[in-house]
This record gives sequence, structure tokens and C-alpha cells, in this order.
Amino acid sequence: MKKSRKNDIFFLTALFIALTLFSVYYFHSVSDIIQTYAQRDTNLLQQYNDDIVNRLQTADSVNEWQDIINSYDGIVTEIKDENDRIVAHTKERNRSLLDTKVQKAFVYKDNAYIIKTSIYFMRDYLTDSGYLFKLLLIVFGMVTLFLLLLSMIIYALMLRPMHKFYVSIEKYEKGEPVKRMNSRSEVGRLQNRFVDMTETISKQQQNQRRIIASISHDIKTPLTSIMGYAEMMKKENLSEERKQRYLNTVYEKAVAIRDMVDDFDEYLSYNMDSSLRKTKMTVSDMLEKLTEGYEDELQSFGVDLICNLEQNDDIVDVDIQKMRRVIGNIIGNSLKHFNSERKLIEIECKKKPGIAQIIVSDNGEGVEEEKLEVIFEPLYTSDEGRKVAGLGLAICREIVESHGGEIYAEKSKFGGLAVVIELKTIPIK
Repeated sequence: MKKSRKNDIFFLTALFIALTLFSVYYFHSVSDIIQTYAQRDTNLLQQYNDDIVNRLQTADSVNEWQDIINSYDGIVTEIKDENDRIVAHTKERNRSLLDTKVQKAFVYKDNAYIIKTSIYFMRDYLTDSGYLFKLLLIVFGMVTLFLLLLSMIIYALMLRPMHKFYVSIEKYEKGEPVKRMNSRSEVGRLQNRFVDMTETISKQQQNQRRIIASISHDIKTPLTSIMGYAEMMKKENLSEERKQRYLNTVYEKAVAIRDMVDDFDEYLSYNMDSSLRKTKMTVSDMLEKLTEGYEDELQSFGVDLICNLEQNDDIVDVDIQKMRRVIGNIIGNSLKHFNSERKLIEIECKKKPGIAQIIVSDNGEGVEEEKLEVIFEPLYTSDEGRKVAGLGLAICREIVESHGGEIYAEKSKFGGLAVVIELKTIPIK
């Protein structure tokens, strides 16, 4: 692509130089022609002037002057006296700004007069076949080169990029990668926007394939158990106690599959449904609603909840139910990854310019530094044993980003995981 672009630039530059040289050459040629004819017309008109003045001075009276000047075909003549009154003038045609003009003062019977004469500029030019041919050649050459240059510019700037864009679409349809354009033109921006779109679609497709593969894998495990226990329950010599135990196991596996499907449905609904029922409230009121009821619930799991919530009167516009879902998913994720006797979760809020920052920290097993950015991916799991992967943190990201906020993870001060939520606040007028 770069080599082709260089060839286009080289060709257009060479064409421009050729056009410039051609224009300069013929401009001098035309200038010489114009100068030659202008000088010739001036000399000719001066001769006419002298001849007319001689005839006027030999006339018996001023009344004969009109007939004298009318006898000169193609020459516009005007005679004025010393009081600037017109004495005689021709009426065959109007004067032109490009006419060759000459004037001369003379005396007739002790009175002063001025005669002004003019003829068509280069009046014999079009009747001269040699100069006419040169004129036509100049015009034809200039128009041809101009059209050629214009065509090349249109091709280089519009048609060729459009053709490349069309080829890119065909390649994408065939599954081939699409390349960007190093161009700031509208077509170049369109091509690069198309590349961005294809990359986004490709990532979404990869993500969808990964989700489908993960769900397929995670469903197969409990489904295989269900089929195995169901097969064993067909045996006639199975005791009632064992049948009941197998039945309970089948039910638990079925519940696990149902929960997995429910999580996936919930993720799709959050992913596709962008409608939010927002309410304006202070950050302090929001945090009170978000943490309400969790202390007693977490105590039943043996978890200490610490809330460090500063008074914050900044205003946020949030869907409180969905934001409660965010806090619930983060806490639920923490409950799965405790590895110490003392289980601790802290919720704190920090005030920043234009931002309300909520931090949910735990003292669980945490996440490796290089994996902090991927834990919000759908069905991501850090479990090497391939336990059922969740969608909780992926749903959290969808909700927070739908509010125009940001969510990310970092190592907590307790050694576990800290999830940081940043929401924009509304300036108080």
C-alpha cells in the first residue's frame, strides 16, 4: 500500500511539474503574441489618427467631419472641442475595455480639438491561421492537462481509496483480515472506522465462542453426573437410602445447571437492556441504601463488615437497584474466596473532584497482579480445576459502565482483592 501511494505521489508531482512548465512556456508564447499584436495595433491606429487629422484639417467646415470619420471602417472615433463637447463620433459599435486606444490633439481654424480613436484589440488575430492554430493548441493542451490532473487527483483521493475500501469489505466477507489506511481523508477515516468495527466484532465473536465453550464445559460436568446417577437409580436392587441420596445429588446438580443458566440469562439482559431507572441522590444516601441489610447477613456467614463511609453530599444519578446488584455480586465473589479464619469485608467511600469512589475490599486469597484486568471478563475463572465460572463481575462492569462510570480491581490493603467503583457526580448549582 505504501509503495502504491508513493507511486501516486510521484506521478502527480511529475504531472504537476510538466503542467507548470507547459503553462510557463505557452504563457510566454501568448504574451509575445499579445505584445506583438498590441504594438502593431498601436502603430496602425497612430497612422489612422494622423491620416484622419490631416483630412479633418483640410475640410471646409466641421460639418464635414462626420462623413470623414465614417469612411474609416472598424475604427471608433470621437472628436471633442476644448469645452469637452462632442463634435463628431462614429456609432457602429460600443467601445470595449480591451480596445487599443489612441488620442491626439490638433488645431482647426484656431480652435483646439481632441480626437480619440480605438480599434478591436488584436482584431486580426482570429483571421490569422497560424496564430489561431497556436491558440487552439494552447487551449486544448491546457484543458487536457487540467482534466488529466483533475482525474488523477480524483482517482488518488477518492476512487482508489473507495476501491480499496470495497476490496476490504470483500476480504472481510471471506474471513481475511482488514488493514488500516494511513490517510486522513473521509474515505480513509471510513476505512479505519470499518477496521475498528471488524476488530470489535472479532473480539465479540471470540468472547461469545469462549462463553459458549465455557458454558458447554460447565454444564457437561453436572449433566454427566446427573446421567450417571440416573443410570444407577434404574437398578432394581438399589436400597431406598441410596436412591434418596442419588436423587438428592441429581437435584443439586440440576439446581447448579439452573443457576448457571439464570446467571447467563441475567448477563444477557444486563448486556442488552440499557434502560436505567435513575434517581438523583447524595452519595451518602446511596451508600446507606447499598449497604443496608448486609451486616446481619454477613455475620451469619462469619464475616465482619466494616463500613468507612464519609459524609458526602455530592449528587449522583443512579439506578439504585442495579447498583445494589453490583455490591451484592462483589460481596458474593468475596465469600467464595476466603482462606483464613477471620473473614473481613470493608466498604469505604472516598471523595474526589467530580467522582465518588466506592471501594469493596476483602482479606481473601486475592488475584494475581497480571490477572486483575481480566477478572471482569464473562465466565473468567482463576480456578485451575475448572470449577463453574461466574458472570457476577461481568454483570458489575456492564451496570457501572452503563452509568458512565468505571470499575477496576487492585490488591487490597488486607492482602485480598479490592474492587473500585468510580461514579461521576453532578455539580451542585
